[in-house]
Amino acid sequence: MSWGTDTHAGPRRFRIEEVLGAFLMAAMVAVLFIQVVSRFALGSSLSWSEELARYLFIWLIFLCLGAVTVRGEHIAIDILTERLPAGAQRVLAQICLSLAVAINCALLAKGFQIAYVIADLGQTSAALSLPMWIVYAALPVGMTLTAARGVQASIALWRRAADDSGPHPAPTGATDS
Repeated sequence: MSWGTDTHAGPRRFRIEEVLGAFLMAAMVAVLFIQVVSRFALGSSLSWSEELARYLFIWLIFLCLGAVTVRGEHIAIDILTERLPAGAQRVLAQICLSLAVAINCALLAKGFQIAYVIADLGQTSAALSLPMWIVYAALPVGMTLTAARGVQASIALWRRAADDSGPHPAPTGATDS
C-alpha cells in the first residue's frame, strides 16, 4: 500500500531531510574509511571514529523517516490491501497514516522528556565527550518530521483521490466524427 506524494511527472525535488541524510551518510562513510585506513595502513585506530559513525547513523535514520513516510515506502505487507477497491485502499491508508502520526506524537513527547533528562544530568559520550542530549534529540526531531510528513501524505492522499474522481478531459487528438 503506497500513499507516496512523488507521483508527479518531471524532475524529482529532494526534501531537506534527504539532503541532510546524504551529507550524514557521506560523513559516516568518510569517518569509517579513515578508521579503516588508520587501522590497517598506520597500525593504530582512532578512538572516536566508531562512536561518531554510530551517532551519525542514529541521526541519519531519524532524519530520513519523514522522507520515507511521505513517499509511502515503509515496509508493508500489501497482499490483501492490493485486492481491495481503490476507495477502501485509500481509507485503509488513511487509518495507517493516522495511527502512525499518533504514535509519532507520543514518541515525540517521550523523546523530549528523555533528551531533557539527559541534558539535565550532563551526560557526555565516552570518546567524543559530546553531550548525549544531542544524540537523544534525534528522536524528537525525527518524530516531528515524520508526523509532519505523515500529515502531508494524508493531505496528498485525499487530494489525489479528488483529482482522480473529477471530470476527465478528452484524450488529446480526439475528434468528434
